[in-house]
Amino acid sequence: EEESKKRVEELKAKREAEESARKEHAAALAVRKAIQKVRTANPDNYDELRAQLEETQAKNLEAMGTQADKVSEEATKALEQAQKRIDDLHAQKLEEEQKKLEQEKLKKEMEEKVAEFVKTSKEEATQMLEKVKETEELVGKLSGDGEFLEALEKAEKQLEETREGTKSTRLKIMEKQKDVADAESFRKVKREVMELSTKLASAFRSLERLQQSLHQAKQRQELKTTALEKLEARKKEFSSFDKDKDGKLNLKELKAYCQSKGLDLAQEILDRVMSSLGAITVDKFRSMHQKLFIAHWEAIARKKAEEEQERLRKIEEQKQACRAILDSIAELLQSCEATALAAENRAKPLIKDDTEKGSDEINAEADEVLKSVEEAETTLQSSTGKFTDAKEALAALEAPGPMSSDLQKLEKRESRTKGQLAKITAAVKVAREKAKRKAYAEFDQKRTECATAIRAQMTSKEKSADDFFEELNGGEALDREKFLTFVKDLPGLECIDGQMEKLFDNLATEGSISKAGFKDLVRVFYKCVKATVMSSEISIKSKTIRRLEVGEVLEALATPCQEEATRVMRVQCVATQDDLTGWVTVAGNQGTTFLEPGGNFYTCVKETVLSDTLELQDSKTLRRIAKGEVIEVLEFPKKDATADVRRIKGKAKLDGAVGWISLASNQGTIFLESC
Repeated sequence: EEESKKRVEELKAKREAEESARKEHAAALAVRKAIQKVRTANPDNYDELRAQLEETQAKNLEAMGTQADKVSEEATKALEQAQKRIDDLHAQKLEEEQKKLEQEKLKKEMEEKVAEFVKTSKEEATQMLEKVKETEELVGKLSGDGEFLEALEKAEKQLEETREGTKSTRLKIMEKQKDVADAESFRKVKREVMELSTKLASAFRSLERLQQSLHQAKQRQELKTTALEKLEARKKEFSSFDKDKDGKLNLKELKAYCQSKGLDLAQEILDRVMSSLGAITVDKFRSMHQKLFIAHWEAIARKKAEEEQERLRKIEEQKQACRAILDSIAELLQSCEATALAAENRAKPLIKDDTEKGSDEINAEADEVLKSVEEAETTLQSSTGKFTDAKEALAALEAPGPMSSDLQKLEKRESRTKGQLAKITAAVKVAREKAKRKAYAEFDQKRTECATAIRAQMTSKEKSADDFFEELNGGEALDREKFLTFVKDLPGLECIDGQMEKLFDNLATEGSISKAGFKDLVRVFYKCVKATVMSSEISIKSKTIRRLEVGEVLEALATPCQEEATRVMRVQCVATQDDLTGWVTVAGNQGTTFLEPGGNFYTCVKETVLSDTLELQDSKTLRRIAKGEVIEVLEFPKKDATADVRRIKGKAKLDGAVGWISLASNQGTIFLESC
C-alpha cells in the first residue's frame, strides 16, 4: 500500500514537472516570436515591435522559469542588432540624400559650363569666320599691277595666319568639348556645336585652296619676272658682243663669245652654226648659245667615248693576262693532282694490316712515294708566285667577274692538294713505322729460331752456355764469318740470303758477339706453375734452399738433366726474385709439371708508359705502351722506392723499344701481367 502510494506521488510529481516544462516552453516560444519580429523591423515599425516585445517579455517572465535569463539575453541581443540595423539604414538614407544633392549641384554646374562653352565657341567661331571672309575679300581684290608681288605676299601672310587661327579655334572647341561631352545638357546643343565645327572645317579647306591658288599665282608671277630679267640680261649680253652695233653677230664676234664661255670649237662647227641660223640677231642669240654648247658637249662626249674605248681595251688585255696566269696555275695543279693521286694509290697498300710486303720492300716503296710527294710539293711551290701574280692582276681589274671565283677554286684545289700530300706523308710515316716493326718482328723471329736451334744443340751435347761458347771459338768472341759459318750448319734453321747477316749486326757489339751476348741470345726462363722447392744439389734429397711459389720466374743456368735416383728432369737455375741459385724439378715422375718454359714476357692489360730510367719521378717518357702489347723482360722487377712501385726493364716486341715499365701503380692498378 505504501509502495502504491509512493508510485502515485511520483506520477503526480512527474506530471506537474511536465506541465511546468510545457508552460515554460510556451512562454519562451511566445517571447521568441516577438524577438523574431523585432529582428525584421524597419524604421517605421521598430518602436511598435519593441514595445510588443517588452510587453510579451514582462507578461511571460514568471512562466519562463529557468529559461527566463537565456530568453532575456536573446531579446537584449536582438534589440541591439535591430537598433544597429535601423541606425545603418538611417545613415544610408542620409548619405543617399546628400549624394543626390551633390549630383543636382554638379548637374547645375555642368549646365552652366555647357552654356559657357557654347557661348564662347559661338563667339570664337563667329570671329574666325568673319576674319576668313575678310581674307577672302582681300585676296579677291589682288590685281596684276606693279605692286602685285608685294600685295600677294601680304595676302599670303594674312591667309596663313587666318588658316592657322581657324585650325586652332576648331581644335580648341573639340578639346573643350571633351570636358562636357558626357553632360546631359550637352546633348541638346551638340548639333549646334557640330555645325560650328563643320563651318570652321569648311573655312579651313577653303583657305587651303585659296592658299594653293595664291602660291600658284606667285609662282607664275615669279616665273614671268625671271623670264623678263633673263630676256633683259640676254639683250645686254648680246649688245656686249655686238661690237659694230649692227644688231647681229659676225664670225669674229661669235668667236669672242665662244672664248668668253670657254668653248674651244673647230672652225667648221662655227661655220655650220652660222649657216644654220643665218643672221644671228638677239632673237636667235639663245638658239646660238644652245647650238654652241650642244656642239661643245658632243665633242666632250666623243673624247670620253674614245677614252672609254681605250680603257676597255686595256682592261681586256689585263683580263687576258690574268686568264693566262690562271690557266698556267690550273695546269700546274693538274700535274700536282695527278702526281698526288698516283702517290696516294701507291701509299695505301703500304699501311694495310694484311700487306704481304717485307720491311725492305715497304721502305723502298715508301721512298718512291716520298719522291713523288717532293716532286708535287716542288711544283706547288712554283705555283705560289703565280698565285701572287694572279691576285695582283685581279686587284688591278675594275671588274674581275668570274675570274675571282676561278682563283678561289684554284686556291681550294691547291689547299686540297696540300692536304692530300700531307696525308700521304703521314701515311708514309706510318708505313715506315710499320716497316720498322715488321723488320724487328722478322729479326725477333729469326733470333728466336736461331736461339732455339742453338739450345737444341746445347741440349743434345748436354752443355751449358759457357761450355758451348768455349767449344765454338775457344772462348773468344765470334766475328761475322765464324758466326755465319756456325749458324748455317745448325739443323732446322732456315737461312735466307741476308737474314743471318742482319741478325749478326743486331747482336754484335763492336763487330763481334761476346760470351755475354751469346748467353743473352740463348737465355732460357721457366715459370713456376706449381709450388715446389729449390735444392742445393741435383739430388732431390739435398738441402732445401727455399720454397718456390706459383708465378715465380727462374733463369736456367744449364740445360735440364736427369737425376739418377728418381730419374726426374732437374735444372740448375737462379731465381729472378732474389738471385738465389739452386736445382729445381721440371716435372715429377708421376707427370706433375712444376716448371714451364717462359715467364720472361709480360702483356699490357692497361695502357701505360715506357720511360728511360728506373726512378719514375725523374724519368722521361719514351712512348706509350698500348693495351695488348707484349714486353720481353731484360731486367726483372726492381723497386722504385720514391714512387713505391715495382718496375721492369723490357723490350717492346712491337718495335724493339727498350725502357722501364711499372708492373702496377701505387694505388693497385695493374699494368702488366705475366704471359
